[in-house]
Amino acid sequence: MQAGPPGEWRAGWKVVLTAALGMSLVTMYSSSAGVVMKPLQDAFGWSRGQISSMTAIKSTVIIIASPLVGYAVDRFGSRRIALPGVVAYCAALAMVGLTGPKIWTWYLAWAVAAFAGLMVGSTVWTAAVASRFDRHRGLALSAALCGLGITSAFVPAFATWALGAFGWRGVYLALGALGIVVALPMVWLFFHEVRRVPATARSGAPSNPDIPGLTFGEAICQPRYWRLAVALCTSALAAGAFQLHLVPMMTDLGISRMQAAGYVGLIGPVSIVSRLLGGYLMDRFHPPLVAGVCFALPIVACLLIPYMGVSPAVPLAVVLIDGLGAGGGGGATGVLVSRYFGMRAYGRIYAILTALVGVGYGYAGLLAGLVYDRYGNYDILLKFLVASLAVGAVLMLTMGRMPMLEVEGAVPPSGA
Repeated sequence: MQAGPPGEWRAGWKVVLTAALGMSLVTMYSSSAGVVMKPLQDAFGWSRGQISSMTAIKSTVIIIASPLVGYAVDRFGSRRIALPGVVAYCAALAMVGLTGPKIWTWYLAWAVAAFAGLMVGSTVWTAAVASRFDRHRGLALSAALCGLGITSAFVPAFATWALGAFGWRGVYLALGALGIVVALPMVWLFFHEVRRVPATARSGAPSNPDIPGLTFGEAICQPRYWRLAVALCTSALAAGAFQLHLVPMMTDLGISRMQAAGYVGLIGPVSIVSRLLGGYLMDRFHPPLVAGVCFALPIVACLLIPYMGVSPAVPLAVVLIDGLGAGGGGGATGVLVSRYFGMRAYGRIYAILTALVGVGYGYAGLLAGLVYDRYGNYDILLKFLVASLAVGAVLMLTMGRMPMLEVEGAVPPSGA
């Protein structure tokens, strides 16, 4: 890239904005699940474990099919995946509202939504952003990932409104329609990545040997890659349990559903601010250090959860601390993949990591539901999450120095 940081933003801000909107689609299902959990129990008699299995289904699909999406991104580019992906995912999300009363219809609907959701997953959006930014890649990726914060801030309240207006089925129909109206025009008009794959590669191998970085095979043979994978997966366990079950946790402790949705909605704005701050810091300091500190913060939130019914200040502290930690470390994956392994096979390298993160995130929701069904509380789960967060933080802090990858216009961060 010939231009410095101002040139990067001048040329790429529309891609970042569109990627943020695309990212907001990714977690619509989990941001709304806590709102519809009790209504589904009342309507069909399903347990919280059965309802929470939606995340496990999504995670299973991710681990199986994510490498294919990464390959497609490397070969065809993000735009060709994102355009049909937005339509397919929003349609599948709306169809979830047609399920019941048999539990297998719930499972089937989420399996379809999970396959469609891969086409609007973070691999698609971050690959395009990373292709346009180098010096400010951490901040750009974090800005794109702020779409997840938008979802956390807006969807619980929107889903609560839709629940009251149309019932639980209307929640998913409204979410699907919202995605089509907001995201699809932006992707059509503004989502154009800098293609990293030359025309000659389209008929052969999707990797470009002129781009600095490791091949897919070289990357996954490095112990550092799997250290990163475990760190991301263990931190995702806590994120999955928090996002899916925080509203039920609060209502179990006497907080009203609307109050709980309001508290959880604060995670979004806080995570947006902390995500941008985290990206800014990762551009200037050692990224694993920034991410490791952020991964450790939700430990405090876990320790405070049993006391949320004591004072309104406690649930407020829980969501603020969780938002700071989740947001600050949220952009770490794309930054670390591009800095440690390069852009040569970014799509596939990133996709495997996000698949493993999806497993941790998804099965945590199921685990939390099963723990509640068995014990009637979340005490054992919280102890497990504290241990998982500690492991993830330690592994991240031991990633070591980043290789000096020669990328166009690159100035390695000062901590490299």
